[in-house]
Amino acid sequence: MGENNCWEREVLITELTKGKELMLQLQKHFDPMKQDVCQYLAAEILSSYGKAMSLLNGTA
Repeated sequence: MGENNCWEREVLITELTKGKELMLQLQKHFDPMKQDVCQYLAAEILSSYGKAMSLLNGTA
């Protein structure tokens, strides 16, 4: 049981890391006309990823 939880945790960390990296790439391609809204949303999404990673790593 513990071994399965460890594996699931690693998969979750991998997916969160991937999502964060993709969000950073997307951030580079925002429409200039909607830049303020896009930057705000990107910052909120990245903050959420960061909080989730901190919780998983026990540093929150």
